Amino acid sequence: PGWLSSYEWKGYVDKKDLPFSLNPKRGWIATANNQAIPFDRFPTAYNVDPAPPNRYVRIGEYLEKHNDLTVDDMSKLALDTGESYWPAAREKLPGAFCEKPSASAAIGDGRFAKAAAILCDWDGMLASDSVGATLFVLLSNAAVDRALADELTGGAEGPVWHYMQTISHFEINIDWLWHRPANDPVWDDVRTKMIVESRDDILIAALQDAVALADSRYGSDMADWQWGVVRPFYIKHAFGGKGGVLGSLFNGESFAGTGGPETVFKNQFLRSDRAAYHPAAGPAFRMVVDMGALEQSGFSMAGGESGWPKSPHYGDLTADWMSGKLRPLTPTEGGTKIRFVP
Repeated sequence: PGWLSSYEWKGYVDKKDLPFSLNPKRGWIATANNQAIPFDRFPTAYNVDPAPPNRYVRIGEYLEKHNDLTVDDMSKLALDTGESYWPAAREKLPGAFCEKPSASAAIGDGRFAKAAAILCDWDGMLASDSVGATLFVLLSNAAVDRALADELTGGAEGPVWHYMQTISHFEINIDWLWHRPANDPVWDDVRTKMIVESRDDILIAALQDAVALADSRYGSDMADWQWGVVRPFYIKHAFGGKGGVLGSLFNGESFAGTGGPETVFKNQFLRSDRAAYHPAAGPAFRMVVDMGALEQSGFSMAGGESGWPKSPHYGDLTADWMSGKLRPLTPTEGGTKIRFVP
């Protein structure tokens, strides 16, 4: 209860009690907004709103598989769009999705079976040209709605549920849900008094919801449901929020989007923003430094170095940022000269 003065923060943690990691045997240190320290070792509260550990785990897996990492290797890691929920979710998909095509074909008008087949063949990457990526995001949204919102006043359309989805780390609920066993009480819809739903029941209904939503929003041709079309990436200026003349002047160029809230290449959107999945947050500045060869280091940023829309440098770095191309850094003394351009 943060509104009570008795729960206010008091003082600072002594330096000797701060968590640290010094030259770990594994040879690397990483963080991804996750809870980086175990509570049993550091009982003091350092973080009360961590992100799920999935991105951190995926980063660690990449680092463990590669030796003698180069700037190019780290640039590739920064562009990783692997959906961290997918491995757990793939194991939980009902047999009607993948193992039993005849059962899938019996659901709905055949579009369910087509969507299920696309999802089952998906490689787990939130790539811009992926239809499976779109289906998985829509499926996850619908599954969370059906599994959790039924116990809140107003359900999925109520103010409490809408508010919960405006929280950037709402993703932790999705991560938690995909790890629930088949008969966990969370899957039961409390509104159906005489029926106890299982995980399969909810996921089948959720995919039907996802297909119906995509049909109404993106058209009946599933080929048009590519992730980069569904959620384009662009930088919206505060003055251009309403579109129109100011929007055309101040807002950045639009690109086919890639990645999502829990991919290493983080492209955050709020789950409450289901009309367009507008970009909300991400790694605005990316830098890779080779401490053994500083001249090989590079950077990119989502935008440009100028804040003036008419400047050629207003958004000239966005395309490089999207593609992973790095601009060179020359941090050594005498390595470069600065030339100011009016």
